[in-house]
Amino acid sequence: MKYLIPVLFLISTSCFAQRFNTENGHTKFEASVPTLIPVKAENEKTKAIFDSASNAIAILMYISDFEFKIPLMQEHFNENYMETGSFPKATFQGILMDKNRVEGDLTIKGETKQISIPVNFKEEGNISISGEFKVWPGDFKIDVPKIVSRKMAEEISIHFNYLLAPKN
Repeated sequence: MKYLIPVLFLISTSCFAQRFNTENGHTKFEASVPTLIPVKAENEKTKAIFDSASNAIAILMYISDFEFKIPLMQEHFNENYMETGSFPKATFQGILMDKNRVEGDLTIKGETKQISIPVNFKEEGNISISGEFKVWPGDFKIDVPKIVSRKMAEEISIHFNYLLAPKN
């Protein structure tokens, strides 16, 4: 009998808990300086998962999935700045603190930083999570040569929009 209560608790929480995911989330970044060639790219293959029981969220994106309009810019981004051969992915692991903010660990190029991100969170059958935040290249050991530093913003603006469906 003493085991019945924990078993019932596990069954009841698993009935109400649900996981949601996507494999085609939209992430884009921009590091443009006005009047120069735009420095921006988009990734339509971001993977995200959300657990409604724990409010945990995990995001995975492969850096090489970012697409630029200028092929040479994409090549330099992958080879020189992001070193995708050694650091192929970026991740975020965090918790939805309330419907307006997530907190967690962002890892880029092997460097992890704790961040807090304002979000728009909507749950209507599916879950929609979107927002914007900024990162600084130096925080993640992204070296910007002086020769191009005037062509790039000091901070990088990251926008994301993920529509997650219930996972079976």
